[in-house]
Amino acid sequence: MPGFDNQVLFCANLNFSDPIHEQFNHPGEFVSAGDIAIGTGLADPLQQIAVGHITGSGGVVISYASPNINIDGSGAGAGIVWEAISASQTLAVQHGYFCIGGGTLSLLLPPVSVLGDTIEISIEGSAGLVVTQGAGQSIKFGNQITTIGVGGSISSLSQGDSIRMVCKVADLDWVILSSMGNLTFV
Repeated sequence: MPGFDNQVLFCANLNFSDPIHEQFNHPGEFVSAGDIAIGTGLADPLQQIAVGHITGSGGVVISYASPNINIDGSGAGAGIVWEAISASQTLAVQHGYFCIGGGTLSLLLPPVSVLGDTIEISIEGSAGLVVTQGAGQSIKFGNQITTIGVGGSISSLSQGDSIRMVCKVADLDWVILSSMGNLTFV
């Protein structure tokens, strides 16, 4: 049953696409797009705090621009998609990889990326990993940086070693935000 407890909007399986004059009181199904009235529901729009809007699918980003609270599900800020891999391959943005088997995996940075794209990698069974680079690419961690281009790489050989990195310059520069274990920079 939907409702508002004077602090938090709560609902289950409702269609909020037409909330005016019916705030939280009509049945239906949850939809991927529609306006959401956020308020006490005690009086017609007078007690309404704001109207938000849900769009698309994927990750959710919430922002406020008076008088609206915007809930955007168009994919911005989407979560990481995880895969278990046992073969060398080109990495994909917004992906995480558990390296579960095989020898040392060679993982090539994606040729196309934008500011804020992330990649996460963890050795969980493979002998190790080497993150290789394409032309003009580099990886930075603190004051360490790889050789720019195809000659640069980072590697690790210990189980449990993990890397989380984010694109700083589209297609080219990556920054390691966190790591566990000992990385070797070339």
